[in-house]
Amino acid sequence: NEYEQIKNNAKLEWPNNYSLQKFEIERQKKAYKDLCSVAIMHTGRKGSAYKKIKQRAWDEWHPNFSLIQYQYNKEVAAYNSLNSRY
Repeated sequence: NEYEQIKNNAKLEWPNNYSLQKFEIERQKKAYKDLCSVAIMHTGRKGSAYKKIKQRAWDEWHPNFSLIQYQYNKEVAAYNSLNSRY
């Protein structure tokens, strides 16, 4: 369960600071929810690129969902910029 993992990681990172645990749990839960709701096109070159970007971010940063989300958004923006028509 991702939410249990989020909670356990927050406890490990901030063992004696309950307000930071709470903040980190809320931040990670929001990022996880946002990542799960991202609609990725399932066809074509762009959809394939988005899937690869998401998988690389996941592989590099799991279980830090806020970093996965940051990396994904940054790489998608760069991909789109490189592939836009000027």
